[in-house]
Parts: sequence; C-alpha cells; structure tokens
Amino acid sequence: MRFLSRLTLIITPPVAILLLIFFALYWDFFIKGMIPIPADALVATYYPWVDYKWGYITGVPIKNSVISDVFSQFFLWKYLIIEYLRQGILPLWNPYMFAGTPLLASYHSAALFPPNILLFVSKYAGWGLYISLSTLTAMASMYLFLGHHVKHKLARITGAVVFGLAGPMTTWAEFGTGVWAASFIPTILWCIDNFFAQKKKIFLLVITILSSFLFLAGHAQITTYFSLLFPAYVWWLYVRAKNRRCLIYLILFFLLGIGLAAIQFLPTLDVLDKSIRAQEDYASRFRFGLLPLSQIIRFWAADFFGNPSTHNTFGPIEYHEYSNFLGTISWPIILALIWLKKTSRTTKFFLVLFISSLFLAIDNPLSSFIFSLPLPLFTYSYASRLFFLTSLSAGYLVAIGLGHLENYSYKKNIAIVASTVVVVTLFALTRIDPVYRLVSIRNSILPLSLLGMLVVLTRLRLGRSLPVLLMALVIIFDLGRYFKKYNPFVPQSIVFPNTPITEFLKQQRGPFRISRQYGPVMPPNTWTHYRLEAVEGYDPLRLLSYNRFFHLAENGSFYNGSARFSELSDTDQKFLDLLNVKYFVSIKDPTDSEIKKFIDHGYKPIFKDGRTYIYENPSFIQRAFFVQNVKSVPDEKSLVAALEAEDFSPTTEAVLINEKLSAQRYLLKNSVVKITQKPNSLSVDLDTSTDGFLLISNAYDTGWKATIDGKDTPVVLVDGALQGLLVPANSRRVVLDYLPESVITGSIISLFSLGATVVKLPKKRITPFRM
Repeated sequence: MRFLSRLTLIITPPVAILLLIFFALYWDFFIKGMIPIPADALVATYYPWVDYKWGYITGVPIKNSVISDVFSQFFLWKYLIIEYLRQGILPLWNPYMFAGTPLLASYHSAALFPPNILLFVSKYAGWGLYISLSTLTAMASMYLFLGHHVKHKLARITGAVVFGLAGPMTTWAEFGTGVWAASFIPTILWCIDNFFAQKKKIFLLVITILSSFLFLAGHAQITTYFSLLFPAYVWWLYVRAKNRRCLIYLILFFLLGIGLAAIQFLPTLDVLDKSIRAQEDYASRFRFGLLPLSQIIRFWAADFFGNPSTHNTFGPIEYHEYSNFLGTISWPIILALIWLKKTSRTTKFFLVLFISSLFLAIDNPLSSFIFSLPLPLFTYSYASRLFFLTSLSAGYLVAIGLGHLENYSYKKNIAIVASTVVVVTLFALTRIDPVYRLVSIRNSILPLSLLGMLVVLTRLRLGRSLPVLLMALVIIFDLGRYFKKYNPFVPQSIVFPNTPITEFLKQQRGPFRISRQYGPVMPPNTWTHYRLEAVEGYDPLRLLSYNRFFHLAENGSFYNGSARFSELSDTDQKFLDLLNVKYFVSIKDPTDSEIKKFIDHGYKPIFKDGRTYIYENPSFIQRAFFVQNVKSVPDEKSLVAALEAEDFSPTTEAVLINEKLSAQRYLLKNSVVKITQKPNSLSVDLDTSTDGFLLISNAYDTGWKATIDGKDTPVVLVDGALQGLLVPANSRRVVLDYLPESVITGSIISLFSLGATVVKLPKKRITPFRM
C-alpha cells in the first residue's frame, strides 16, 4: 500500500497525460514490438537484402529514407560499443571502417553515455527503449522546468510537448544523440532557478551530473550551444539576485561537469585535430546550412514543400537538416508575446534566445559571415542545428503564451499574427512552381484550417480554461501527427537480417577486408553489423591521413578533396592488395566492363546469391607482412611523389617521412606466422632470422603503442597512413595496443572532477553575498 501511495504522488494527472502522449507516439514499439529505425530503407534499396521480400508480397515498403544515417552510423556504433562493454573493454578503436578508426573519440558515437545501459536489453528492444525514452525525458524535463514559470498545468504539458516534438526533436529522434542531449537542458535550467531560490547543494550535484550526461550524449553542436547558454542564463538570473557565491558555485559545478566528461572531450579534441573536419567543405557547399528565407513557411506548415515519408519533397534543401516545425498555431502564440507589455525576465530571456537562434540560422549577411569563420564545433556543421535552441525556447514561450490568454490585447495580437501568416501562406502558394503546387496546396489545407480556427478562438469569449484546452489539444495533435508521419517503425525481422552473401563472408577465415560496388551494394558501414572489416566507411571525424591515402586506392590523387565518405568509384588494384582486400561484392557479372579490371587482376567469382556476386582476390596481402624496400623522405611532398609514381609497389616498398632511416633493402627471410586481432589490440607472431621492416595495413594513429617481445618500440607512419615497425632479428612476437594519451589524461581529469564534486559540495545553504 505504501508503494501505491508513493506511486500516486508521482503519477499525477499531468504526468499521466504526458505518459499517455508518450505511449501514443511509441505505440508501434510498446504494443507491436516494432523498432524505431529506418531499416526498411536498407533492405528495400540495397543489395544483397533487396533480393528478398522479407515477408512482404512486393518487397518492403519504404517510409523515410533520408535518415539512413541512423542505420549506417549510430545504430551500428552503439551495438559495437555494447559488445566492447560486455567484455569490460573501453570502446576505443573501430576496426571495421577505413582500415580502422577511433571509436570513442568519434564524438557522436557517444560511447560513454550512461543511458547506453538500455542497449543491454535483449535483441533490439534496447534500441527501442533508448530512442523512446529520449523523447519522454525531453518532455518531462521541460514540464519540470515550466513548473517555476507557468501555473496552468495544461499549458505546461503543451510546452513540454512543443519542446519534445518540435523541429529537430522529431527529425533527430531516431538518431539517439540530439534529442538526448537537448533533453537535459530544461532540468539543468530548473536546477539553476532552484539554486538561486533555495541555495540547496542537491541542485549543484544534479547540474554537474546532467551537464556531463549532456556532454557525453554525442551531439557536438548542442554541447557547444549549451556551453554558451548555461553561463548566459546564470548571468541573467544573477543580475537580479546579486548573489556572488551562487554565481561562483554554479560556474564551478558546471566546470566540474565538463571535467567529468573529459574522458570523452580530450580524445575527441585529439582526433578532431587529425580529422577531415576542418578540411572538408560539407557545410560551405550548402551555404553553411543556413535556412533560405523562402523556407520559413515550414515553421507553421511543415510539409509545404512535401515530406520524405510521402515521397513528394521538392525544393533546394534537405527536409531533415532544416526541420523547424513548431506546430501550426505555436508560431502566432509565440510572436504575439513580443508585443506583450508585462513579461518576466525569464520570458524576455527566452524571447531573445528564440529570435537570436532564428536570426543566426536563417540566411542573412551577418549569419553568413559568422558561419564562414573557422570556429571549431560551432561553424563546422549546419547552422540549422540552432533550431534545437529554437525548439527549447518555443516550448517555454508557448506555455507562457497559453497562460496569458485572459489578456485581451494578447489574444488580439495572436489573431493579427495568425491572419498575417494565412496571407503569407496564400501568397507563397502563388509562387510555387506549378509542377509542385498541388502538393503545397494539399499540405496547406490543415495549417490554414488551424490558423483560421485560432483566429476564431481568439475572438470568442469562451472563458479562460476552454481556449487553453482547445489550443493545447490542437498543438499536441499537430505535433504528434508530425512525429508519427516522419518516423518509421519496422519489424525486428528486417533489422540487419542475414543473407547468404553476409553468411558466406562471415564464415571466411580472417583477418581480411572487403570492398563493394559503389552505390547499390552495402551502403557505408552496414557491414559492421556482420563484423566484416572494410577499407571504406563513413564518419565525419575520420582520420585525414587515411582519407588522403584512400584516394590512391580509388585511382585518384593523394590531395583530392576531403570527405566523410570513402567509397570506391574507381580502383587501383595494387593498393587494394596492400589494404588486405580479399573480397569484392558487386551486382555486376564477370562480363561487365567495370568488373574487367578486377578479372584482369585475377579476381574470380566464387559465390553468387540473387544478383549479388562475391569476387575473390588471389593477390591480397595478409594484414601484416615484411617489405623488402624502405625509403625515408624529408617531407609530405616527397612522400606523395613516391606514392603516386607509376612504378611504386606498395606490397614490397614502404615510404616513411623524416625517420632516421636511410634507404634500406631487407632480405625477405622473415615471415608472419599468426595474426591475432582483439578489441583495441593486434598481435603478430613472427619467425625472423634477420632485421626486417613489418608493415601493418591498419590505419595509423598516435594512440597505437607497440612492444616486440615485451620491449617498447615505436610505431612508424608508413605511406602516410599505415603502421610499420622495425623488427630486430630473432624477434618472435609483436603486440600493438591502442590507448591514446588523451584517454589516460581524460580519465584522470574525470576521476579528479568526480572527487572534487563530492568535496566541493557546500555543507550548508549558501548565504547571500552581494558585490
């Protein structure tokens, strides 16, 4: 009975309503057992899966293919991380992409994010819990924060739903990073409010813990934005409270939150410096992700330019990256607050945040200038990620607006803004290309109807509660419809199912790598699920050195542009041999002209299923081998010249930069007996009678350390991207372990911060101290 009474205190009617909304959003998962992941786009589009119907009569229908990064990055990395953690091993290195690449340091893998524990739940139910609880956490967090600022509980529920489902909170829901990161912000702001009001140490502890959770959630832009938002909000409240000790404690415990996440931050900063991030032009090619002014209509008419789930999108920008829908009637409710004479300081703060985030995210001369600056983390990605802050402020402002509906002038302003929005929408319809106008007209019917209803509601005298109820229902329905329409749920049976092709490759004895036909076969990283290693991959923080070397494998120039993708549209077979590529997967038969290059090199078709062929490379070189010639060059320019020379033989030569080695020729009397690969480690058993140079075709990173028969030896950068070691005569075993100094230093700082958090907690309430 005591448990039931406590449960009744927790599950109040507002909480029950939020839970009801939550279950309605994720009904397909909780009741039908379907998983929130766009795996339908994988099995219905790409070989070898598309050769099968997977229980459907005409093949798997696709709901939304634009969020394919979910299955090609985030889902795969999460379960790889869980595999490491089950063994009690830090997930530091990913051997399955790019001939190996950092895993923990790739920030968006969120390797140490505490809610990852949900992924230990059997099969893929853990993924469903992991994704769904991010939305619930976001809504609950905003509801909690609004408790200090809004009395009307239904208004608080509505504000919570706006934050939890608006814009990128819907389109990023299945990625498992952005929504989780943003979800902690309102609770942290609630703690700041409470600490200024009550001076209790528990709020400092929660700030530190949740700040570290946010930093570990894997969304670099929200981390950056929050690092600016936190001190801004604290200072905004401090100016009124004038409590210097509160200010100092809040900043201190925020910094301790950063310190707790140092085990993530330091490796990421280390890899960021060595990655393609500053080199690629991903953001600049798309105007830095700034929203064209013509697209602001999507704030109230989400599908004016179509929706990927109905396969009718059109226009110059991508739906997912520029998602900014706040709910049709939310827009007038928010903008009308600008003319409200009496508003709180907090409302003013969120109005400033709302307007400034919009201004910076929309294409204009100032935002274009700011995002053209090389500001790491802030300007290296799309400006449209600022819409997370827009959604945060919108959730607060909608709740405030609903609480002011008794104000006649405010309702009048809502009607004026709503009428203006109707006019703008009708005018926009006249400017749409006639080819697509029918789509825009059809998708404008609901927004125009809701805006018309809003105008009527503001003109009727319905008392105080009924307008709030009606507007709340409209907003919740509108955003819930938006969420359900966009996000796919699929049966567990089509989440990376096995095929004869994947089974054949898994059964082959390794280590070896695969490559695949560019385009229709195995999109980047998907082979990771089957624990197949490849030379290709997709990661925004991939190593620049390997990116450049890979250009040689695709028959290009070393200095071709940097990109987060590595895919073979063309090939230079000698570099594929070097990279341990044993199998090539393609849907082209042996008579195809593009396959002829492989056939001429000796590749043979050894397995076929449906339209998919597996070609075996008899010339592939094992993962570690001794080279005959070693050449040291003074600089990278000389390295490139050597690698791009037509007579360069990468399987017999190694080129080093600035090593204290003159050109040497080794007798090939040594041999590799056995190669054993484990997480973050590689061991090579040798049979040597003379000195030799061992080349290992894994991607080089300074975090790799080596021993030969127990004695430390340096790992040398070979060919600008791979690993090598000088092996003395009579050596028997080489062991390489991946443990970057940044991980060690970050761990020490995190442990120190944890201890300091406990030590520095004030033992009593903090008394005011005015400057």
